[in-house]
Amino acid sequence: MMIVAVTGCMMGIAHSHMAAAALKKIAEGRGFQIAVEVQGGIGISYELKPEDIEKADLVIIASDIKIKKEDRFAGKPVCKVKVAEAVKQPGRVLDKGLELLNKWRKDK
Repeated sequence: MMIVAVTGCMMGIAHSHMAAAALKKIAEGRGFQIAVEVQGGIGISYELKPEDIEKADLVIIASDIKIKKEDRFAGKPVCKVKVAEAVKQPGRVLDKGLELLNKWRKDK
């Protein structure tokens, strides 16, 4: 399974990078592939590649700001949470995303 994620906070320095690291660790620990983009006051770091978005089964947006280029994820299931939730409870965020994906597949 391929997951793409975008993390974001006002500055795009601490919390967004902490959330990115936490999501990567939990997803990879469960055997999933994941690519994570970070957004904030400093712009976009580690921008997602179009091929990763195309392959993605699930999109997780962990952000306290409106992310840029959200339209890239049209047609994909998108799980949105606050950045703090991804930092503190990345397993719960991933579980929410997987529940959303299962519902999305059933409704499709």
